[in-house]
Amino acid sequence: MQEDWKVQVDEAEDCREKLRDRGVDDGMRQWLARIVSTRRIVILPTANALGYYRNEREESGMDPNNDFPYDKKSKESGNCMITVAARTINEIFRDHMFQLAITFHSGSSSVTYEWGAPHYEGQLSPDDEALKQLVSGYVRYGGAIPQMDIDEYEMGTMNDVVYSVRGGMEDWAYAGSWDKERVKPCHPETYGGYDESKTIYDDATLRVFNTLVETGKEKSPSTDRLGTDQDVLNIDSAGSGHIPRNIRLSILMADVVQPYVAVRHVNDVQLEDDIVPLRENTDRL
Repeated sequence: MQEDWKVQVDEAEDCREKLRDRGVDDGMRQWLARIVSTRRIVILPTANALGYYRNEREESGMDPNNDFPYDKKSKESGNCMITVAARTINEIFRDHMFQLAITFHSGSSSVTYEWGAPHYEGQLSPDDEALKQLVSGYVRYGGAIPQMDIDEYEMGTMNDVVYSVRGGMEDWAYAGSWDKERVKPCHPETYGGYDESKTIYDDATLRVFNTLVETGKEKSPSTDRLGTDQDVLNIDSAGSGHIPRNIRLSILMADVVQPYVAVRHVNDVQLEDDIVPLRENTDRL
């Protein structure tokens, strides 16, 4: 047991040294350790897997971006959850009470928030000020990429900055549980159908601050514009690029999902951080 402990200590120190070499100092490391130890982070890497594989927007001719039961026209109200992509997202959101979420797209350069539905064009959401402050933080910490002549993300509502969408995922995830008038159950016939009850929502889901990130005008930027793993958390890093700035943006989202206080020292007495990096989390085993 003693030898195992020494090996673990050596591995931890080796990890810390590698992080320092990449510009992540001990303070940043402890911040990241707190985030991963106190947050549940769910990532869906490629929601529209078939479209990605085929390098096309649709999933077998169907657009997942407009496939959610929100603000559909009356004659189209049940025509949703047609795609596997939308059903996958629906299942994940039914199983979790998310507080914050980000959807990554490309085609322009912006970070936007609710509303994005045609019904609410010209109107502000009930949480507009909170959303505006959150997104402002995302934009600042994501930063510009001056060496590539890329400015900070534009920000605003989806209706104002991007365009209005019926059946959009972002507004559905934000208001699907409480804006009942805009939500009607789905009854698709594709892939053997989908249980209508799965698109009937109670108050324990679909009330997330959902942000749309349009990562850039280039849908397939060249490798040299993606960035490096050096000083990823530093917005002024010479190695910054599309990936580092969206990593920063995502980490900030995970950080602000819940307020916290960390006591570092009392009367010049340094206190050990209550979050121990690299400690195995066995709470859910």
